[in-house]
Amino acid sequence: MKRFLIPILAALMLLAACKPTPEQEYVVMKDTERLVDTVQSKNPDETAIPTTDESIDNALTKTDRHYTYSYASQNGLLHITADADVYLPKTGKLPLARVKAGVLTDAFAKAIFDKVFQGQTVYVDYYNQNRPSTKAELAQLIADYQEMVDTGRTEEKDMTKEEALEFIEKLKEEYKTAPDEAELPELEVSDGSMLYRERTDFGTECWYELNVANKNDGMLVVYRPATDDGSIQYWLSYHRGNLEDLVGSAESEEGRSMDFRDRDSYTAHTVNASDTDCAFGQNLSPAAAVQLCVDFLKDLGVTDIMPRPEIDTYTLDSGENCYYLIDFVRTVKGTQVAYLPMFQGLEHGDVALPWSYEHLRFLVDRDGICDISWENPVEVTKIESTDAAVLTYEQAIETFETMGRIVYEAKTEFYDVPYYIDIEVSRIELDLVRIREQNAPGRYGLYVPAWVFYGKKAGYLKQPVPDGMIDNRMETALLIINAIDGSIIDPEKGY
Repeated sequence: MKRFLIPILAALMLLAACKPTPEQEYVVMKDTERLVDTVQSKNPDETAIPTTDESIDNALTKTDRHYTYSYASQNGLLHITADADVYLPKTGKLPLARVKAGVLTDAFAKAIFDKVFQGQTVYVDYYNQNRPSTKAELAQLIADYQEMVDTGRTEEKDMTKEEALEFIEKLKEEYKTAPDEAELPELEVSDGSMLYRERTDFGTECWYELNVANKNDGMLVVYRPATDDGSIQYWLSYHRGNLEDLVGSAESEEGRSMDFRDRDSYTAHTVNASDTDCAFGQNLSPAAAVQLCVDFLKDLGVTDIMPRPEIDTYTLDSGENCYYLIDFVRTVKGTQVAYLPMFQGLEHGDVALPWSYEHLRFLVDRDGICDISWENPVEVTKIESTDAAVLTYEQAIETFETMGRIVYEAKTEFYDVPYYIDIEVSRIELDLVRIREQNAPGRYGLYVPAWVFYGKKAGYLKQPVPDGMIDNRMETALLIINAIDGSIIDPEKGY
């Protein structure tokens, strides 16, 4: 059973208080106005930053520093190791910038609508229309439920065997009068305009939405809240191609490849985004695929986004296709924002980010861009400083070695039984990280310079550690240190 968070936070404070007083002060909470005032007092005169080509060049440069470290807690539950290179911004400057949720305006939605559909006829709510199921669809549904009854798996649908049999009989009755072909109601042709939506069944929610599709031309969805009350977040999703094949058939090779959930159907590789050689059956090199996405964004007026230096490649074992999974991050004055994968850090499942980090991903196959996912885009509204003074590398390391122990030793006490945690630091970057304006309505925040310790972590309830457990984990931000005041930024809270 998990223990309450409040006692753990109190324990954190006690741990910090019981340790010898360090040379520098560790700040727990952030005040964005205080941070801005601190930076402005250090940098009264802004300095110009040369313009840089942000298309496909990595914004970081590898230094000659290399960090090694090893730590084991006295109770034997926590192990921290580091074997990490250190990367700094190529610009040599760390800006401080105010941001807000945004970007997905009516004009932007219309622009991407025109670009992806190229004058093709698409319809509003194509896949949200209420229509009767066809005989073929009902026959398949009856067969699926009958198989679950025969194999004793009705609990998968939260049903007893009797409830499943009763449902099958209802489907058979519906089958008698079902149409042979899908009978869609008359569809509204879309011109790319976002439409106002409202629902009141669970309180009032209002938003603007572009939800359009065509059976053969793909699907585009753009969401924007009508009022930023925290109930709806900005996001965009695009899928190219015949949606009945891509989305409607979970058993198809294409359907499985789109979400990469069936790990038995593909082989994963990691390649460098600058590689110019084609591989794995692709007719596009990684560099060409990245440039295709960069040009796509430029056509939409988005130029402050750049790709991660490494991209994932997925090859279907059937040999039918190969996909590049390309993640992008924002840049401010040429300095990149830290890559914080969605839901990273939420290992216990009981904490939800109030404002998730920006996440932009392209999927490129042999025919080009086939999938785009953009969640929680942000807009830079003001540059408070172009060259913020930050903690030195040595100060960051001291903070990591002190606070890393405190943060993760507390997490070993989430359960009433021993909970083991292994941490492996593989890379250190000086990036920008968004913290939320805590006392402001809506989604407003600040990009602050931060030392980000990347690597892998694994938690488990018994020894010995399962073979390869930590090796199979995705790389994540293990500890984020605000480089202005030395405070720890908690990615689960967003500040």
